Amino acid sequence: MKLGLLPGAGGTQRLPRLIGAEHAVNMIVSGSVVPAKQFKGSPLFDEIIDSELFDAAVAYATKVVSENLPLKKVRDLKAKHPNPEGFFMFTRNTVGAMAKNYPAPLKCVDAVKAAVTMPFDKGMQVEREAFLNLMQTPESRALRHAFFSERLTSKIADVPSDTPIRDIKSVGVIGGGTMGTGISINFLNAGIPVTLVEMKQEGLDRGVAAIQKVYEAGSRKAA
Repeated sequence: MKLGLLPGAGGTQRLPRLIGAEHAVNMIVSGSVVPAKQFKGSPLFDEIIDSELFDAAVAYATKVVSENLPLKKVRDLKAKHPNPEGFFMFTRNTVGAMAKNYPAPLKCVDAVKAAVTMPFDKGMQVEREAFLNLMQTPESRALRHAFFSERLTSKIADVPSDTPIRDIKSVGVIGGGTMGTGISINFLNAGIPVTLVEMKQEGLDRGVAAIQKVYEAGSRKAA
């Protein structure tokens, strides 16, 4: 199991209280998906199980009721850091250099700082104001436009939604050059097996190596 985070709705105030300010900033600013086991034993999880989910959930709920376990409120936890001023100064400098012209990452840092230095309700207010302000920025409007434009490109106006779809079980790509490897990666990402055809073995080896390089780079970013 892996864990991802969508900032907003109190996420910048709750996550630092659950896993600490440093981990929270890294997850919120980067948007990275991390293994759930990384935070095993933290207040983020009540319990991590390896067995069948439904049975384990029922067993845990039964335990909570039978043992009258107390209700844990994240807002009551303290988000701590041994040197908050130094940490957030360093973090703002680092994130600012990476974020370039995007304002949201620095606002995320400010919101996490509020979780450490302010009461929960005040921190929620800081997060809410930052969120509303960011929605009005040119960067936000541009990114939303790009998001919906990308999805519109996959829709053809005069093709009915109930048009039969051909089931593609495998794909053959002739040529392992730049275009051929790009097409191959596109279908591989969709979960469709690809057969790459080249006239010579060295050309095939280069194509396969290029595809492998792309996936290795993606794996390093996700790690």
